[in-house]
Amino acid sequence: MAHIRIALLNKVVKELPPEEQEELIKRGAFLRLTELKKRLDIAKLRIKEFGIKYRTTFTELSKRGLPETAGYEMHEDFMEWKHWIKVSQETDRIIKKISKII
Repeated sequence: MAHIRIALLNKVVKELPPEEQEELIKRGAFLRLTELKKRLDIAKLRIKEFGIKYRTTFTELSKRGLPETAGYEMHEDFMEWKHWIKVSQETDRIIKKISKII
C-alpha cells in the first residue's frame, strides 16, 4: 500500500512546476525535522533518566551484564533503555539526512 501512495505522490509532485516541487519538499522537510527533533529529545531524556536511575551508562551495564540480583523491573528497564538508544540513533541518522534538504 505504501508503494502505491509513494508512486502517486511522485506522479503528482512531478506535475508541479519545479519551484513548487522544491518549496513543497523544503516545507515538508522542515515540518518533519521539527517532529524528529522532539522525538530525539524524548529519547535522550529517557536515556538520561535510566543512566541516573542505575548510576551507569547503557554501554557499561551491557559490558558488565545485569547483576544476579536484578529483578523484573531492571530487566524491563534494560530492554526499554536499549529501545530508546536505538530510537535515538535512528532518529539522529534521519535528522542528518533530512537536514541536507533545507
